[in-house]
Amino acid sequence: MRFVDLSVAGVISITAIALLLAWNPQAPDVAARRNLDQASLRDLLAIVLERAGVAKLLQDSPAELCSYLGQLSNSTVTLSAEVGGQGCAAPPAGAVTAELTFADGSRVVTLESWYSEGP
Repeated sequence: MRFVDLSVAGVISITAIALLLAWNPQAPDVAARRNLDQASLRDLLAIVLERAGVAKLLQDSPAELCSYLGQLSNSTVTLSAEVGGQGCAAPPAGAVTAELTFADGSRVVTLESWYSEGP
């Protein structure tokens, strides 16, 4: 009888630990923060697009576009672009990023932003 009691107590303990590991109260907070960061970065890209204009961004060479975005970048946010497979810079692994892609004929421009040091 004592063996059965110990077995039941062990199963309950293991189940409780597994439930505590599976239910992480910080997970929704982390996801919400990531979504908020992405929204802020998308807003920044929209401001860049509004300021520069689609025509300028579509007509500039990749080097000119990278230079322009480099001037707008700061110690907090990095802006980059990819034009026809040529990119300025790549975000670090695991970084929260936002992208905005637009095209004119065969020319496709992708603007990208990410936090340089993390929010």
